[in-house]
Amino acid sequence: MTKPAVKTKFKLTRVKKGPAMPQDLARFSADMTEARALARLSQCELAEQVGISNKTLNNVERGNNWPSVPVLIKLRRSLTGNDKSLLK
Repeated sequence: MTKPAVKTKFKLTRVKKGPAMPQDLARFSADMTEARALARLSQCELAEQVGISNKTLNNVERGNNWPSVPVLIKLRRSLTGNDKSLLK
């Protein structure tokens, strides 16, 4: 049984010029951790839903790595219940 979707501020913002900066990753990681908490999912539950290891999700939430685009889409779907545009 899936948990109901909750509204969160989870989104990926576009960097206008140049590569993503460390502060972009830190903000993304904090927003994603908050969205997971609001959805009342543990890291293990979310990782299982998305199809990644707990270690990978932990590294994303700690700001060590960006998720790949396919994983990002699955994270968005699991945390918000929709898969509309990720970049606004």
